[in-house]
Amino acid sequence: ATVCGDGNCGGIAGVLSYGNIFQCHSSSLLGGINNIGGIAGYSLGNIYDCSSLAKLEALSSCGGIAGNASSGSIYHCYFAGSAYAVQAISPITGIGGAKESFCYYLKGSVASYSGGLTDTEMKTEASFAGFDFSTVWTLGSSETHGYPSLMLLKESDHSHEYDNDCDTTCSSCSHVREAQHVYSDTYYYDNNVHFKKCINCSARDIEFFHVFSNDCDTTCDMCEFKRTASHDVSDKWSYNDKQHFKMCDICGNMIESGAHVWDNDCDTSCNICSKARSVSHKYGNTFISDETGHWYECSKCHKINERSEHISSGEATEEQSEICTICGYIMSPALDHIHSYTSEYIPHLNGHTRVCTCGAYEETQSHTWDSGDIIKAPTTDENGILLRSCIQCGAVLEETLSKLPSDSPADTEDDSGDETPKDHDNAYEKSTNDKSTNDSSSSVSLIISISSISISIISLLSNTILTIIIIKIRQKYDE
Repeated sequence: ATVCGDGNCGGIAGVLSYGNIFQCHSSSLLGGINNIGGIAGYSLGNIYDCSSLAKLEALSSCGGIAGNASSGSIYHCYFAGSAYAVQAISPITGIGGAKESFCYYLKGSVASYSGGLTDTEMKTEASFAGFDFSTVWTLGSSETHGYPSLMLLKESDHSHEYDNDCDTTCSSCSHVREAQHVYSDTYYYDNNVHFKKCINCSARDIEFFHVFSNDCDTTCDMCEFKRTASHDVSDKWSYNDKQHFKMCDICGNMIESGAHVWDNDCDTSCNICSKARSVSHKYGNTFISDETGHWYECSKCHKINERSEHISSGEATEEQSEICTICGYIMSPALDHIHSYTSEYIPHLNGHTRVCTCGAYEETQSHTWDSGDIIKAPTTDENGILLRSCIQCGAVLEETLSKLPSDSPADTEDDSGDETPKDHDNAYEKSTNDKSTNDSSSSVSLIISISSISISIISLLSNTILTIIIIKIRQKYDE
């Protein structure tokens, strides 16, 4: 029989609770996680006069007679099958405190045990001290390969016939025997179990459920079967000097990883996992400045170091700017030039102006004439002359007074003997009025009076030195 389960599997009983198993034989194929035994998987009772040629596989607690025997006794038993387990394995009892006596096993049946009886010794009564070969045991049975067999299981007198070495059923009487399969070293598997195959007939050896280390493990620990599994990934990043990563909370494997990410060569904290590092800034020796002050700046990350306020060189003037004496930053530009004109006016044809210390001329202003002085009164025979002066620049304006009408009273001489023209004022007013209605009857000349010499200005270029000057010399009109 083939028995496969998670645990507590036995050729005769899965669990024996304080009872007895005696005169039983098992040649089953048994497999599971733990507590796997040729006769009983888990035993609290007594097992005696039993034999096992079972094939056993387990992760732990695997025994040729009992996988786990916590109490009771095991005696007058032998094991001649094969057993494999990762841990806690024995030819008789895998683990437990049961008392063992007069128990034997075939050498090589458990690879990790070097003792046991050879094949020849297993076929000799003398090798089995304590066995009752008169009423319980016998030798020579083909069903047990010539090893001791229970008299209860004595085979018939005829010889069994089998198709091949792997055939388990006699073609004459249908007797079933344990075939001597030769199994492969490699496991075969399907979605549920793994197993070994006979290289002669492809018969399956004992089948085992797939075994995984944890819920995230995708590959069976015994074979190459792979399954789909999901990790329980932590939200928190772990890290080392080279990278950051996330771990599965179940299996502890690294699931997601990446190199640290920095904003620049001076950044001290990874943008993903906050891993800290030590860096050094690279500050230049040239000041960076703005209106608030000056400082040094890292050439890699532009971090500001040693910010200071500007130190003024003094208020800005027309000749120089106000600058910082430390970094040279221009705090205030040089002032615009403010003209400072002379107090004296320079007359010219269209008016008068002043000159700045820088050589620039002020905008020309019109003359402001006084009422003037009559230098020569007009007569019926001659024109008169009126001189006016600009009250700002001293320029002189000469006006010609028209002749008096012929019907005007003749000039008379006063009692003092001075010749004084009569009605000069009236004549001047009339002449002036006539002049306002007949401009062709009088003329005006602009004269600059210098001592006894007057200068007549013809033309003056705007804001430049006079270029054409005609000097007119005449005697004063005091005769």
